[in-house]
Parts: sequence; structure tokens; C-alpha cells
Amino acid sequence: MSKPESSLYEFGEFQLDAARRLLLRQGEPVTIAPKVYEVLLALVETPGQPLSKDELLRRVWPDTVVEESNLTVSVSALRKVLGERRDEHQFIATLPGIGYQFVAPVSQLENNPPEEGGRGYGTGSVSDLHLGKGREPQAQVAHAPRSVPLAEQVLERQTIAQVVIEEETEAETHARTTPPLQLPAPRRSFVATRWLALGGAALLLVAALAWYFRREAPANSGQVRSLAVLPFTELGQSQADSALGLGMADTLISRLGSLGQIEVRPTAAIRRYAGQTADPLAAGRELRVEAVLSANLQRQGQTLRVTAQLVRINDQHTLWSDTLDEQATRLFTLQDNLSARLAAALALPLSARDRERLTKHGTANIEAYQLYLKGRLFWNRRTPEWIAKGIESFEQALQLDQQYALAWAGLADCYVLSSSGLPALERMPKAHAAVERALQLDEQLAEAHATRGLIKFKFDFDLAGAETAFQRAIELNPNYATTFHWYGDCLSRLDRFDEALRLLRQAERLDPLALALKEDIGTVYYRMRRYAEAEKQYRDVLAIDPGFARTVGMLALVDAAQGRYDEAVAMHLHKQELAAAPPAELSAFKQAYQQGGWAGYWRKYRAANGEKKGNAYENARLALRLGERARAYEWLEQSFADHSGIQIDIKNDPEMDPLRAEPRFQALLRRCGFAP
Repeated sequence: MSKPESSLYEFGEFQLDAARRLLLRQGEPVTIAPKVYEVLLALVETPGQPLSKDELLRRVWPDTVVEESNLTVSVSALRKVLGERRDEHQFIATLPGIGYQFVAPVSQLENNPPEEGGRGYGTGSVSDLHLGKGREPQAQVAHAPRSVPLAEQVLERQTIAQVVIEEETEAETHARTTPPLQLPAPRRSFVATRWLALGGAALLLVAALAWYFRREAPANSGQVRSLAVLPFTELGQSQADSALGLGMADTLISRLGSLGQIEVRPTAAIRRYAGQTADPLAAGRELRVEAVLSANLQRQGQTLRVTAQLVRINDQHTLWSDTLDEQATRLFTLQDNLSARLAAALALPLSARDRERLTKHGTANIEAYQLYLKGRLFWNRRTPEWIAKGIESFEQALQLDQQYALAWAGLADCYVLSSSGLPALERMPKAHAAVERALQLDEQLAEAHATRGLIKFKFDFDLAGAETAFQRAIELNPNYATTFHWYGDCLSRLDRFDEALRLLRQAERLDPLALALKEDIGTVYYRMRRYAEAEKQYRDVLAIDPGFARTVGMLALVDAAQGRYDEAVAMHLHKQELAAAPPAELSAFKQAYQQGGWAGYWRKYRAANGEKKGNAYENARLALRLGERARAYEWLEQSFADHSGIQIDIKNDPEMDPLRAEPRFQALLRRCGFAP
């Protein structure tokens, strides 16, 4: 490695010492990552000049092909190091479509290295200004030759001087900043002086190596704090209908997630990668995790072979890889071995209870297990047709094993969702029975507790019971994003908005790609009447998926709540267009709005589609859009009787605002359990 130019740059309260690769603020060293330092140096060396992204990528990563996002992340980190607030451009300006420009004034000063045995560092004024008057430089860092891999990796992460600074204790800081008592220095022989120097260097090297191995230690040292387990790729098998690859990942996710020691992306987050050959590193970046596990699953005669690899995202380093063979009839043994080896690779400290969780089997019947996996695959598609298939699969699994708690929980999940298309009064008793049977068989099942919480809220309107169930689910598995999602959504319906947003943001952190979750965060703002924030959230969702029809419908409600009826009708027409409504029907709706306004549009819509069977609350909303208050109250009473939404929606639904001050509506609130 060539020695850098001996230059000292000054900007604001910062000094950049290129000779020693140090950044200082008012003479004190500042911790900065190596690549972030390289970005800063490139910008400071060309102040006032635009630097293209390509040029920065070539300078900072000269021998490596990296994505542009690496540069974006480094610039963001640099802004934080320099203390630049969001939207400020005190030091760095972003040039859209071009790159970046260093806009702060930069002074370049001569920086001559001190002569051997001396403490000079350039002129007196430079030394006083940049290193602190009367202080020694914090450390001198020799650049290791490229042929020493360990030293190179240590220097790649941080300079030894920065290591020493990070490891200083409070006492050491006090000693460094307090003037020492002036005593006569004892005379030392040349040999003693040399041994002391070598000893100091050795201690410095030990400190650097200790720091390095702490950084390179397994997950329990803080290295791997978040993990994604991708669906296993089934070699030689059709991916379209096979649930085993996703099921193998789901088992690992459930087991590791229940330990609560590492953040594991839920199955809902990784399902999108099933049935395709995903790039593990790209998937890991999308899922915002530090490491990703990918695996191939291959059947060779009567043998199942799993080839797994655990890779750290930031440096593409393989932390662990292994190949496991097992008889196809011993699938559960294969899962147990894989779980144990992965936990060992992550260096997770395991109690006896943890080891039990890592080898927990829901059933001993492999066919029942495979039917359960199919049921989950169908349930997650969230349409009446697919949920019906899910119910069928779970019921078939239970015919093979009536003690299969997970299958009972899956059945409850099918019945609790309104997207099943079944009337609430039909779903309610079946959901109750299934979830209680699941918990009777396995009280430790987090998924079943989460479902019980939703059932108690939606069907029983037992708010205290719902919270108890949700909290128990979180206690059992803090990585189950669905619990945080459902819990947060329920609290938002009770005006507990701050808690709701906190829970939903946690769910989003666990499942960063879930569009329905992002939309529900917008709906919290909608219920708060913070329409601008709701609209922004919804548009962020549509920027990811313009065809996400649910969000299009919510945008129509936001527009209508603000009296922007032209925009609301346009969005509602677009939602129907996404649902493949006939063009002639859409044209008729548009004409009805042009002739009869907002009420005319909905009158035509109701004439064409009728009132929704089994959804009295939605019919009440439709009546209010038509100005039919008496009809709206009739449907609200029906909704109370058939549990079709009034209890969970009425408290803060903006569409109910025209009725909110009326005594009859206040009486309905009290009947639903809400004080006026």
C-alpha cells in the first residue's frame, strides 16, 4: 500500500489528516469507518467540484464491483459523522442524477511528519490548531503490507488509533486529559528503552487483534443480530405447488424466532422468494438483515440432502456451510440436526428449554406435516378461494393427527379472517373452537395466542382478553410479526394511536416488505384524521406496487374525507379497474358522477352491485354516502347483531362522523363498550 500524501485539510471544526488516515474534530479523533473515510477524502480533495457516482465508486471501491446503494449508505453515514442534519447541506450537496459535491470551504495545510525523536508536527501553529496545543499525536499507524491478510483486515475496519480511543476507560480518559505531575524521569538504559518500546507495540497489537476477534466473533457478540432464512430450493422438483422448501424454512424461522436471541424475518417476509432462484445477498439487502441462510433440498432415491450456507451480507463472508443427508422418512430428524447446527454456527447460548424449542415437533406424521404446509401456503394468499383450500388441507392434516396443534391454529386463522368470504356468525364459533383446541394441546404456541387475541377483539369484543393473548404471543415469540400487526391494528381502533404505531413499526421492522402492513400504518393516520400523512403512506405503498388495489381504495377514502370528490371517484374507479370491472360499467359510473355528483355515483354503484351480503357495516357506510341516515342506522343495528364490523370500526371511523354527535349513535357506542 502506497503511503498517502502528507496533507492536512481543514473544514469547519474538522481536520482530515491524510497522512495518518485520521479525522479530527477540534483536535480530537473521530471514529469513522474505512470506506466512509475514503468517500470523505475523495470529496475533500475536490472541494466545490461535482463528483459523479461512478467516479466515487471507482475511487472508493477500485477493485470491486459494488452496487450504487453502497455509496448511498456511505454518504449517509458520513453526514452523520459530520453532524449534518437531514436536509442540511453544510458539507455535502447531493446533485440529482450526477453525484455529490463538497460545498464547505476547505483549507489545505502543510503537514510534515515529525523527525525521529522529535515531537514536531509541521509548524507550531498547525500543531497547536489541529492536534491540540502541547499534546502528542494519539498514535502512529503503520500501513500493513498487502501480504498480511489479518493486518489488512484490521486496518480495513479501523485504525489502531481509533481502536485505542474506543477502548479507553473513563479513568484512562481522565489520565490523558489531566496534566501529569512533573517528576524527574528515571534514567533508562538503551536496552530497557527498546524493550519498553517493543512491549508497548506488542500491547498495541494485542489490543488490535482483540478488537478484531471481537468484531469477527459469532452472533452472541453482536455480529449477527438479524437473519433471513430463505425458502429451500428443491432441486429437480416443480416449485409451483411444492410447499416443502418453504416449510423447511418456516420450521427454522419458528424455532430460532422462539428463542428471542436473534431477530429472524418471519415466513410472510420470505415467502415471495419461494419457487424462484433468489440471489441470497440481494434478498438479504431487501429484507434488511445482517446474514442470510440459503439452502438446496434434493431427493436422491430415499435420501434427502440439504446443502446450506450462512452468509454475512456486508462483506459476503461465509459464516457457515454444511451438507446433511437423511432418509426421507426421517425428515424431522433432518430438521432437528439442521436447527442445532445453525444455532451452533450462530453461537447462540442455549438453555435446556431452548434446546427443547429447537427440536419441537408439531406432529410425528410426515403426511400431516406436509398437508399443514400446503394449508399455510393457501391461507397466505388471502382470497376466499385459496382460504377454502387452506381449510381443506388443515382438516385433512387433522384427520391424520387430531393432536396436531399447529393444524388447529391454521384452521382458526382461516376462520378469523373476513377475507375468507364467510359470514361472521358462521366463522365465529369455528374460529373459537379451533383456537381453543390448539391451545389445549400446546399452550406454548405463539401463533395460536395471537389468533385468540384477534378473535377476542373481533368477535367477543373482550378488549382485556385480547391484550392478554397478544402479550402472551409476544412473550412466546418476539419475532412473530403477525402478533405486532394484529395487536397494533386493534389498538388503533381504540384511539390508542401512539401504542398502535409503535407496534406496527415493530412489525414493519420484522417484515419490511409487507405491503398490507405498510398500508395499515397509513390507516392509523387516517383514523387520526391526519390525512396528509395517511396519503403519503399510501402513496409510498403504491410506489412499490401500483396495482395494490386495497391501498387504492384507501386513497379514495382519504380524498373523500377531505371533500376531494373528483379525486376520490377517480381512485375508486381505478380500484374497480384493477379488479377487472367491465369498461362499460366503469363508463356508466363515471357518467353517473358527472350527472349526479357524489351521491349520484354511489347510487349507480349500489344499483349495479347491490348491498354487500354479510357485511352490514359496509352497507351502512354506503347509505351515509347517499345521505340516507335512517337506512345507515338500520344497517348499523344489523352489524351489531351479526358481528360484521361495527364493534371494531365504529369508535373512530371517519365515515361515521356525520352521525357522531347524535344521541342514537352515542347509544350505539355505549352498547359496543365505548363510553361517550
